[in-house]
Amino acid sequence: EKETSAAPAAQQAKRASLKEMLSVLFHNKYMLILALLVLIAYIGAQTIGAAATYYNKYIFGDVGICSIMSLALLPMIIFVAIMPALVKRFSMKSVFNVVVIVGMAGCLLRLADIHNVAVGFVGCCMASIAFQAFYGFANTLLLDCMDYGEWKTGVRLEGAMASATSFMNKIGTAIGGTLPGVLIGMAGYDGTLAVQ
Repeated sequence: EKETSAAPAAQQAKRASLKEMLSVLFHNKYMLILALLVLIAYIGAQTIGAAATYYNKYIFGDVGICSIMSLALLPMIIFVAIMPALVKRFSMKSVFNVVVIVGMAGCLLRLADIHNVAVGFVGCCMASIAFQAFYGFANTLLLDCMDYGEWKTGVRLEGAMASATSFMNKIGTAIGGTLPGVLIGMAGYDGTLAVQ
């Protein structure tokens, strides 16, 4: 009897056309919000990563500082280890809101003294915690979006929703990797000059 009840759901999933899948996705406002957040997060992360070499070379004056800045990922590892306990104690929404504020503060902190390596390092630590927290929460939020979509439309499209966030990830990575090059090109960057 379990097999016969599972069969209609499988047939329904096979019969869903691309138009129907897109309709279900676009009627799930939370899925659209999550997809937009994934896009923004990956643009931000890739832009920061791609710009880091230029920033360290021309602002700090030493491209070797990249290796020091990469240590900013260590607090992120600690945060990932304690994140489940924080969520259990305070709720996912509360932890998410706090880490977003911490990440924004970290990005703004670097503007306080752009030539100070220590300030830049602390800002990188704060920003990396925020990015990693989002990546950790994204899968849980995706499951919530799937549940909401099924409740709203009666159709559960795990594959389509997972593909939508993966697609936005790829677009964000492409834009974020390209953006620094476009911006420095527009600003007149010439790699052959001794001083920019």
